[in-house]
Amino acid sequence: MSGKFKAALEYGSSQIHNDAVKPRIKSWIEAFQYTSHDITEEAFANYEANDPFAQNLIINVDNLLQSFKSSLTANNYDQLVSRMTAEVTVQLEKAVLKSTFNRLGGLQFDKELRSLTGYLTTMTTWTIRDKFARLTQIATILNLERVGEILDYWGPNSGPLTWRLTPSEVRHVLSLRTDFRSEDIKRLKL
Repeated sequence: MSGKFKAALEYGSSQIHNDAVKPRIKSWIEAFQYTSHDITEEAFANYEANDPFAQNLIINVDNLLQSFKSSLTANNYDQLVSRMTAEVTVQLEKAVLKSTFNRLGGLQFDKELRSLTGYLTTMTTWTIRDKFARLTQIATILNLERVGEILDYWGPNSGPLTWRLTPSEVRHVLSLRTDFRSEDIKRLKL
């Protein structure tokens, strides 16, 4: 009987995810692509005062989570937060990889990612920071001062860090920076 009960719980959880969570997350993340990350000092200062993306996403996610919280057990709620976090990271990575950045835009993305990670970790008792590993590494790359600086983090210099990005993905992320030359990226020995 417990097997049938677990299957019913899993089915219900996946239905909530597929019907209520996934479509909303996808539309909320689309806003990232309409927020420039190739920005001036003035725009960066403005973003600091009036965040154009992360705060709206956090408000929307919070409202959605709150709508389910009272009707779910603590464990089912944590599972919902975990699934939602996984969906957010998948959709956000797709959006990031379609965007362009300069150094200030990379800094802005790092701030947005930290806000989102900080918020979602407070919403569950489960560990979810690992779901942000790829995005955190992307943010690190987008924050580099120069292309060659990646070698300070990659390969034998990575220390205990396990890279979740392949060498071709690292090159692709570097190419999102409008101020990095493609010749410098191609010359990298990763």
